[in-house]
Amino acid sequence: MNSELYLWVLGFSVVLYLIVFICSIYVWRLSNLRWVWVGVGGATVLIAAQRCVTFNAVLWTAEVTAIYSWISLLDLIIPVLLIFSAVLTLPAIKNFNLRLKNAEVNRQALAESEEKYRELIESTGAGYVILDALANVIECNDTYIKLIGRSSHEEVVGRNLVEWVDGAESGAFVVNEMSLHSKGELKRYDSINYLRPDGSPVPVEIYSRGRQTDEGFRIVGLVRDVSEREAVRKQLESSEKQASLLFDNSPISTAIYKPDGQFVRANRAHDELWGFVLSEVDPDLNILKDAEANARIGKERLAAIFRGQKIALKPFVYRGSEYYSQSEQAIIKGRDNTILPMFFPLKDEQGEVISIVQMHIDLTERVEAERKLSEREVFYRALVNSTNDGYALLLPDETVLDANAEYVRLTGHTDLSQIKGQVSRQWVNGEGGLAELNRLLEKGGNAHGVRCDYRHPDGTLIPAEISASVVESSTGPQVVVLARDISERLESEGRLRQAQKMDAIGKLTGGVAHDFNNLLAVILGNSELALANAQTQEPLRRYLSAILDAADRGADLTHRLLAFSRQTPLATKVVDINQVMGNTYSLLQRLIGEDVELILVKGEAIPSCEVDPSELENVIINLANNARDAMPGGGKLIIEAKPVVCVPHSKMVTAGELTAGDYVVVSVSDSGAGITPDILHRVTDPFFTTKGVGEGTGLGLSMAYGFAKQSNGHLSIYSEPGEGTTVSIYLPAHADEAEVILALIHI
Repeated sequence: MNSELYLWVLGFSVVLYLIVFICSIYVWRLSNLRWVWVGVGGATVLIAAQRCVTFNAVLWTAEVTAIYSWISLLDLIIPVLLIFSAVLTLPAIKNFNLRLKNAEVNRQALAESEEKYRELIESTGAGYVILDALANVIECNDTYIKLIGRSSHEEVVGRNLVEWVDGAESGAFVVNEMSLHSKGELKRYDSINYLRPDGSPVPVEIYSRGRQTDEGFRIVGLVRDVSEREAVRKQLESSEKQASLLFDNSPISTAIYKPDGQFVRANRAHDELWGFVLSEVDPDLNILKDAEANARIGKERLAAIFRGQKIALKPFVYRGSEYYSQSEQAIIKGRDNTILPMFFPLKDEQGEVISIVQMHIDLTERVEAERKLSEREVFYRALVNSTNDGYALLLPDETVLDANAEYVRLTGHTDLSQIKGQVSRQWVNGEGGLAELNRLLEKGGNAHGVRCDYRHPDGTLIPAEISASVVESSTGPQVVVLARDISERLESEGRLRQAQKMDAIGKLTGGVAHDFNNLLAVILGNSELALANAQTQEPLRRYLSAILDAADRGADLTHRLLAFSRQTPLATKVVDINQVMGNTYSLLQRLIGEDVELILVKGEAIPSCEVDPSELENVIINLANNARDAMPGGGKLIIEAKPVVCVPHSKMVTAGELTAGDYVVVSVSDSGAGITPDILHRVTDPFFTTKGVGEGTGLGLSMAYGFAKQSNGHLSIYSEPGEGTTVSIYLPAHADEAEVILALIHI
């Protein structure tokens, strides 16, 4: 090969080596094996440099040594092959570099995923542990270390799980459980306790799975401290137990049903109330199909209740003695009870009804107590309303809360509404009973026999005797008052005193009359003997006649006194009162002046009476004379007879003036001035008169009173000032036929 050709070969090989260098730089940028391509590029640069030196040496010296042409060809073939190899391997290099890059990305992603997974585990507060097949700890996190009560990895890694698993047979348990992980299934343990070095147990929940790795069989576990959850669970179990105990031991009958009406359970009170255990006698009960429940509550209302509506029900009697068991298809003999049923739904968070609670308020004893209380209230009200005493319930300030009709009458009113809410002090005259009321409120106890007078709106005073007692009520102290109208008692006491006085006066008068009658007998006898003596001179006869006339008048007065004292026996006969009145009327027509209108009113079908007709006529004449004197300007005088019946509860019978039975009342009425109330009670007193001196003896009414009493009757006087007076004589009726009597022909 000549020098010129050789130079061309050298020059071209330098170019080719430079091209190879450039290609290595490009591949270096693409490949992850950059140091390899740095070496290739460096070698080609050195070869290219060596060929440049040779080229220069040949060019300037023109010395060409003899070389073999195949060696020169090698300078061309080597870079060509390198370039060709680089071109051919470029896709493979790109693919390899791509795989390496993907592997790096995957590695980084795996590292990031592992880091995230670890952070996730740490954030959940769960312990992370890796065990080998023998339960030795290979790896764990800090949470796991703290969970088992250790302080560093050295105290845990390499240790066996048996050291902190609680239980006497923990070793066998751990070994057995490790062998069960060979299938790679997820295992869960929630009843295991770890023991800390101080012996305190820690309840844990474990999720674990076994897997085969390059290092051998490994078990990965997540361990969570469930102390709080266990505490909550135990508390929940305790609450559920307490709720169950509360349900079972509740004193109120309670049952639970499903929304479709199916029975779930009932408590003891329910079983005791109805006398049978519902879960035993009718476990298949559907209350919506219970005939009596539908009849008592109403089918539509019961269905609405089980749809979740709240409906208030009224009490009713449920006949447990006729309970029909849907399970046994038979009648169960239970108890009948008066109940107030109450239903209320239990709903979930979405508002769906999950169950219906039924409660029975047992009203049986209450209804019975209310019935007895109502009966006692009726008895009490009947007693209060039927008593002759006035009853009132007052507040401490004497405001009327309640009262009976008698108390209303005592206050001068006609209806309770007129005094209810009013202060009773306004009807009491003066301060009667006020001191006793204050003492009663201050010291409590009772008060009896307190005198006060009730003043009516018209000024009438009703004497009363008060008994009171303070009782404590739910609203405070209240005063129970019993007020008795003692008008009749005072009147009876007055009559008794009058009767005693009259009796004393009668005895005195009778005694005096007897003695005076004896003296008059001597005077009359001697006067008559002196007048019968022919030797008596005429002047003396005039004096003796005057003495005899005075003695006769004294004898008549004595007769009246004895009649008043009821010591003169009456000549009683069964007489017709109308006949006696007719005889008296004929006589009175001549005695009564023309300015007085005399009226005789005979009764029809008047029974006979057993009386002294002469004395009765004298009484009527005396009463008529008194009536005439009460009408100096004239007026009307009525003599009347009529039958009456005195019943046991009439005023005069209860006062002891008369006995119950049939009577004939003979009354003499006038239209005179009347008698004032202040002297009305004295008019029957002997020698009491309102007439002037010498105009009356004061014995007319006294004799009439004595005649009525001696005839087993009574005399009453009614008078209104300015209206007149009526004197009534009550004479007992007699069943025998009346005798015929002659008219009175003398005065």
